[in-house]
Amino acid sequence: MQIPALLEASQNEAPLQYRPSTFFAEQLTAFEVWLKHGQVTRQPPEQLPIILQVLLSQVHRMRALVLLSRFLDLGAWAVNLALSVGIFPYVLKLLQSPAVELRPVLIFIWARMLAVDHDCAQDLAKENGYLYFVNVLSPSQPTPPQQQVAASLSEHRAMCAFVVSIFCRHADAGRRAGNEHRLPGEIGDGERSPDAGFLSHGAGRNSHGCTTPPGELMYMSLDALGDGPAPR
Repeated sequence: MQIPALLEASQNEAPLQYRPSTFFAEQLTAFEVWLKHGQVTRQPPEQLPIILQVLLSQVHRMRALVLLSRFLDLGAWAVNLALSVGIFPYVLKLLQSPAVELRPVLIFIWARMLAVDHDCAQDLAKENGYLYFVNVLSPSQPTPPQQQVAASLSEHRAMCAFVVSIFCRHADAGRRAGNEHRLPGEIGDGERSPDAGFLSHGAGRNSHGCTTPPGELMYMSLDALGDGPAPR
């Protein structure tokens, strides 16, 4: 407890020495331990509601998002649990963030959520949140060096294609946005990208330690657009 010491320093006109709380860092560490050892029981981690609050902190946000993506990768039960404790408004707000370093993990989180609950796509029309994913699909979208190290652009485009396709099919505003931005064409271009070979057999862990094959997301996205199954 720092308050008594701060009050005493204030009364003595001494320099105030504030030490940041380690509470959030400790909760993240506990959540990471749960991911390593406690997931087999499927007992809800006690830290999950706190992790959502950590997303508001720029200091711990990246670590919290990576751990959250690993949790969602455990399956539909984990996604439903995260949605039930209120993850949605947090990750929706983060689509307005210009931080490039958050892009890979945010894309993965949204792909996992929409794979389980298509209703989440409805709110992508708010503040044009769907453009976050459309911009990644654009061939002219620049790729910063740090993003190239974090994960391949094809992996990002595969998951973005899935998110956008679900938005076009299941959101009321999705069809209009799809026609306006020619989204089906953008998704088709993504399949023919130079790294398309990676998409066809992209199983294995991605840059965040998650296991969803990006190729499967691409095939799912083309199916969701209603054009029939993509060739394998």
